[in-house]
Amino acid sequence: MKQKKHLAIVGSMLLALTACSGGSSELDPTPKPTPAAKVPINISTSIQSRATDLAFEAGDQIGLFVVNHQADGSAATLQTTGNYIDNTKFTYDGTWKAATPTYWKDNSPPADFYIYYPYTSSISNIEAMPWTVNADQSTTEKYKASELLIGKTMDVTPTENAVKIDAKHVLS
Repeated sequence: MKQKKHLAIVGSMLLALTACSGGSSELDPTPKPTPAAKVPINISTSIQSRATDLAFEAGDQIGLFVVNHQADGSAATLQTTGNYIDNTKFTYDGTWKAATPTYWKDNSPPADFYIYYPYTSSISNIEAMPWTVNADQSTTEKYKASELLIGKTMDVTPTENAVKIDAKHVLS
């Protein structure tokens, strides 16, 4: 009988302890910041051009590279591989989406974002991408098939907002 009484007391104490642990949101109403590793990387783009009616269209694809700054805050160099994000394909449908969600590394280092259009799955040298201009550019479609755009935004701190990247024509 004494054992049952002791078990009941211990059980009640454990129940009381668990009821009091874990804190209360009523005492601390401020929301906790989302860890950067859970914050998706979102991007938005615009095309800087003297031509009119040029914009990304549904189905367009870009490649994204993200280079995190070093621990001392200094910028790192964009490489063909070995960056935080290497040539991840984003597809446009009104917003840019990656096939697999991408996230910030953590809350501290800023990062540099680089994009290019159109996307290609294999890049052997980031400093000399192979490109061929179509000789026939008589229609908008044929002209767009010869476009090569690049863009960058530097020193971006982790954010839930979309990172804005202006793309520029390389061949104009």
